[in-house]
Amino acid sequence: LMLTLMKDSWLSTTLQREAFRVVLSSQSTTEDGHEKIANLSKGSFLYSKISTDDLQSVRQLESIGLRIVETALTFELQEPNIMNEKCGNFFSRHATAADQRAVAALAEESFTNSRFHKDPEIKSYADQIKREWAENYFLGKRGDQLVLAESKGKIVGFLQLLVPDASLLVIDLIAVSHEVRGQGLAKAMIAFACNCGSRYEKVRVGTQAHNIPSVRLYEGLGFRLVDSAFVLHYHHKT
Repeated sequence: LMLTLMKDSWLSTTLQREAFRVVLSSQSTTEDGHEKIANLSKGSFLYSKISTDDLQSVRQLESIGLRIVETALTFELQEPNIMNEKCGNFFSRHATAADQRAVAALAEESFTNSRFHKDPEIKSYADQIKREWAENYFLGKRGDQLVLAESKGKIVGFLQLLVPDASLLVIDLIAVSHEVRGQGLAKAMIAFACNCGSRYEKVRVGTQAHNIPSVRLYEGLGFRLVDSAFVLHYHHKT
């Protein structure tokens, strides 16, 4: 097995350039990596996610030009029992097809900490990436549930969710409008998701090490850190 470049069709379309996820095996070589990069088309984008305890792989990727853009943290909540308390004048519900435009607009304006926003080479595409990510729920391409926070007929938050199996709930994307942050909406939406329908054994969520407000939110709800990984990017110039 060698270093493998796996085509990311959705990201390629969004970025308007070839995009690949880099997968390493124990037998991958630096020479193999240089050869594959040399054959890339101009402007190609590569990314990889490597555990923080695998510095050998990180160094190998850095040797062929990839650079760390963020440290991703994964938190889990075992046997979730989050009180579904009322949150001011806001209430939570599941999304319908009629919510697509409002959710997409909120996604486009709500994120600043993602790896796409932190990478100056593709920052101009970052808001569009988040918009399309959220819209993919309505297109049946990503997500199993979408919880909304609403106030006076306006959507002010959303929680996009994956359900890999009956015991696990994964928070895939979460957004709260700037003007209502700090009022408990994120907690209310998570509580609604945990207490509505299935009783999950575990809830999982990811965030960035530099996103301190998110880290504090999840720790305050009882989530515990279970994994960390470096995310690396590469932009092919020639």
